[in-house]
Amino acid sequence: MGTRRMTVWILSVTMLAGGFASAAASSAFAEGAAAASESVSASSEASAGQERQVVLYYFHGSRRCKTCLSMEANALEVVQSEFAEELDSGALVWKVVNYDEPENEHFIKDFKLVSSSLVLVEMQGGEPVRFEVLNDAWSLARDEWRFQKYVHKSVLGYLS
Repeated sequence: MGTRRMTVWILSVTMLAGGFASAAASSAFAEGAAAASESVSASSEASAGQERQVVLYYFHGSRRCKTCLSMEANALEVVQSEFAEELDSGALVWKVVNYDEPENEHFIKDFKLVSSSLVLVEMQGGEPVRFEVLNDAWSLARDEWRFQKYVHKSVLGYLS
């Protein structure tokens, strides 16, 4: 196991045990904002003229456990069932990204990712202006109802 993967694994275990505070817009985010903006540009272009947009990312590595797959499926279910209108209008975009792929590694630094994560990003004029890593997703992952309620409330907060 490489040093980076070992570090990610150790931090993941730590996160599951104690959790981390959600990252606020920081200098690391500001440095990575341009790279994040480029990655979302395709979805921003899909909703041409969309001034404000919310992107819900599900970040994962190449190796995925049952819980990781469940988190993705449950978050997608919430997005599709509760926010269909926002998806259709382009106000909300769902993106699944493998951060182990070289072109996506910058997201680890941009959003301070330590493991598979849900991240909400508010875009204004195609540029990221704020983000939130949904750190409680891991502690709620085995309780489908509470997990979905948490994702719903978080997305709703960003859309309002």
